Amino acid sequence: MTKNKFIEIPGLNVQSPWGELIVSGQKTVETRSYPLPKKHENVAIAIIETPGPKKLVSKARIVGIVIFSHSLKYINVSEWRNDKRRHLIDADHVQFKFDRKKAKYGWIVKSVVKLPTPLVAPKYRGIVFASKCRVPKDFLSFLTIK
Repeated sequence: MTKNKFIEIPGLNVQSPWGELIVSGQKTVETRSYPLPKKHENVAIAIIETPGPKKLVSKARIVGIVIFSHSLKYINVSEWRNDKRRHLIDADHVQFKFDRKKAKYGWIVKSVVKLPTPLVAPKYRGIVFASKCRVPKDFLSFLTIK
């Protein structure tokens, strides 16, 4: 990798251990209560792994880059349970389980690359997306972009 060749891309906050599971390729669907915004489809996005309630990591850090192709809506708990092999959320997970009173979407991972060493997350990350995550430009070549 060429030194000091960085690019700024949007970032997505993902609690630990889910961030690591996405960049390792084990978690191929990220779940949210809203669909993937169209402007983020087929766009390189930094995965900002945050400590979350279990504090598995000490501070937010960029662990990889992902491209989501699109999102799907889970209509019922059966669909949700049948897709566990991709989203990796236990049916009874306190925070992220399927709740028929709330919408549940799956963001489909199209391509992902794990950074060899986590990077510092931007100071101002927003609630979900960050706008200025500095990542090595060379790693974008490992992604499949539309």
